[in-house]
Amino acid sequence: MIEIKRTYHLILFILLSMLLLTEALGQEAKTSPDKDSSKGSSQEKTRSLKTKPRRTVRVAEPKEVPPLEERVAEYRIAVRRGEEREPSSAYLIDEITVTGIYRSVEGFGAFLRSTNKRTFYAYRGMPFYDGSVEQVNSDHVIFQQSLPGGKKKQVVKMYDPNSLRAAALEESEKENDKKDKKKKKEEPKKEEKEEKEEDESDDNE
Repeated sequence: MIEIKRTYHLILFILLSMLLLTEALGQEAKTSPDKDSSKGSSQEKTRSLKTKPRRTVRVAEPKEVPPLEERVAEYRIAVRRGEEREPSSAYLIDEITVTGIYRSVEGFGAFLRSTNKRTFYAYRGMPFYDGSVEQVNSDHVIFQQSLPGGKKKQVVKMYDPNSLRAAALEESEKENDKKDKKKKKEEPKKEEKEEKEEDESDDNE
C-alpha cells in the first residue's frame, strides 16, 4: 500500500510539473513576438532618424554697395522727385575724413570731406549711406556704422591737423608731378610745330 501511494504521488507530481512547464512555454511563445516587434519598431525609428534629410541654413549674402557715382546720381534723382535727402546720405563712412572741428552754441560740429572733395558740415544724427554721426567731440567724430545682419559698429575718426597738412602737401606734389609730366610731353610737340613753321617760312621766301 505504501509503495502504491508513493507511485501515485510521483505520477501526480510529474503531471503537475508537465502542466506548469507547458504553460510557461506557451507564455514565452506569446511574449516573444511582441519583443521582436518592439525591437523591430525601435530599429525602424533609429533608421528613420538617421535617414532624415539635413536642413541647409542659407546665410544672407552681404548687399553689394554700388559705386560712389551711382549713389550720387541716385541721390540727385530722388531730390528731383521731391524727396528730402541729405547730400551725405550718398556717401559711405569710410569715404569721409574729418578736416576740422568747431564749437557753437549748440555744441561741437565738424567739417567733413569726401573722397570726391565735397565738404559737409557734420552734426549729430547726420545720415550716411551705411550709418550716421553719433557724436562730435573736440578732437574726433564718432560714427555708428550699420553692418550686414543688422549689427552696429562704432567708427571713430580723429581730427589731426598735422596729418591733414601732410596729406594736402602730398596731394599737391602729386598734382605738380602730373603737370610737369604733361608739360614734358607737350614740349617735343611744340618744338616740332615751331620747326615746321620755320621750314614753311623758309620755303615761302
